[in-house]
Amino acid sequence: MGDFRLTGLDKFAQYSIILEAFNTKGDGPPSDQIIAQTLEDVPSAAPMALSCSALTSQNLQVMWHPPPTHLTHGNIQAYKLYYEPTEEWYETDVRETKVTTALTSVLHGLLPFTNYSLQILATTKAGDGVLSPVTYCMTEEAVPEAPERVKAVVVSDDTVVVSWLPPRHPNGLLTKYTVYIRVMEQGQEMKVIKGTLPAQHTHYDAVGLSTKETYEAWVTASNKVGEGPSTMVVTLKPRSVVPAAIVSFGQMLVVAWKVNVKMICLCVGIPRPIAEWKLGDQKLHSQPRMEVTAENTLFIQNVQRNNEGNYSCHVKNNLGSDSIMYSLQVQVPPTAPLLLATTITLNSVQLQWKQGDNGGAAVKGFLLAYRREFGEWEEISVERRATTYLLDGLRCGTRYQFRMAAFNKIGSGSASSLEVARTKGGKPIAPPSARFLKINSTSVHLILSAWQDADCPILYFVVESRRDGPTNENEWRLGKYS
Repeated sequence: MGDFRLTGLDKFAQYSIILEAFNTKGDGPPSDQIIAQTLEDVPSAAPMALSCSALTSQNLQVMWHPPPTHLTHGNIQAYKLYYEPTEEWYETDVRETKVTTALTSVLHGLLPFTNYSLQILATTKAGDGVLSPVTYCMTEEAVPEAPERVKAVVVSDDTVVVSWLPPRHPNGLLTKYTVYIRVMEQGQEMKVIKGTLPAQHTHYDAVGLSTKETYEAWVTASNKVGEGPSTMVVTLKPRSVVPAAIVSFGQMLVVAWKVNVKMICLCVGIPRPIAEWKLGDQKLHSQPRMEVTAENTLFIQNVQRNNEGNYSCHVKNNLGSDSIMYSLQVQVPPTAPLLLATTITLNSVQLQWKQGDNGGAAVKGFLLAYRREFGEWEEISVERRATTYLLDGLRCGTRYQFRMAAFNKIGSGSASSLEVARTKGGKPIAPPSARFLKINSTSVHLILSAWQDADCPILYFVVESRRDGPTNENEWRLGKYS
């Protein structure tokens, strides 16, 4: 009983097989035909033409086509659709998955006016196939949330400043703010005054007030969809005594490095307050790239990561004091990953890495560069969730160099230290002459199979010969051998 392995066949393909025996007299009769099918494998191509469109502020319609039939390698069991917001503030690194057997799907419960990244793959019994390239789609606008914070600061006996912070989620492009001022008398509403301001303004001077009246105020934000909910209600009570107070709000500032940063500390008070800035507990003075303007605004040029910290503005007069704090975070490119070659075979190297400091912003991906020693560098983009990568199709017995850099929304960081690995295998090993040569009076028989391949397949042989002795024919010649 003999056996023979058919190799290089297509995946998930049906074959007809007939066997014939032959000898010196010729071919024998064919065997009965048998039908055999190779096993399923994962798809080697992604679903095609992934597209999407916004249905509402919280729903996206997603459509695609199956992978090419010859690259499916099995019966498609389902499609896995991956999606997540790409907004800078949404860096929780949580990717949602939806599984479906259809060629279209509606994603529900999304965030308004948010850009989503989408990828899809097909699955067979053998497992998950290749992810598609990323497609982006934005949900429609919705009414904005309420302005995040609001307060009222007395300026004089007839003026109060109402200030606020923009909505945390504007859900669109803001078009205006509306300030409502309600006149109260003995707890009853007498009338409501309404004022509007452009979207870039975040404080409103309520003038012409009376110390004999009590007022209440609230603020809303609007975009093209409409007006959003209001802030909490604050009380306005003008008075002639004006203690030091700050109109501006302290807040978290997250900025890219090398930009200019402005921290506003607009203050009021009679007499005029004395103001100072501190970094931590240390009083700030003007210095290169950092100054405090006449309007009490702290200005930092070409901000660097060593400028991070808590900056506080303090104002006081003989009637009172106030303070706010800005927490400054500076985002920079990531530091270099620690790269190691862990598993090495004849034609592959498994790489593993550990990411260092992400620079204050989520890592978006990695750039892996590799080359044969003294060769040209080639580069591969690796998705951000990966911590290992199998680089295959390499030459056996060859020394390779690797380096890796991470990148975030600020840019690409410095590359890792050079990692060097040599694939397994070596040069062919020559046999002893007694095993390699068979010589008679007119010929030399070379037994090429006596050479050991050192685990690297031998590609070809070069045979040269020359006549020994002091003659003119002792130069090496390439021979013609069969």
